[in-house]
Amino acid sequence: MNFLRAATGRSGLLTATGQVIHSGRQQAVAEGRLSDESGRLVATASTTCLVFDLPEVRKQGPTG
Repeated sequence: MNFLRAATGRSGLLTATGQVIHSGRQQAVAEGRLSDESGRLVATASTTCLVFDLPEVRKQGPTG
């Protein structure tokens, strides 16, 4: 995360936007931007994530 300027009470309404830059079989890259009411950029962030299937969870019946 990169903080570019302080967000204060005078910044007004903050708006966050985000988008996926790349989504592949095993990896995804996304970025986000935070702007103040005047449209000035307050912060940016990016992430790279590993994409995988979760194993199936088997439910057990009630014990007793």
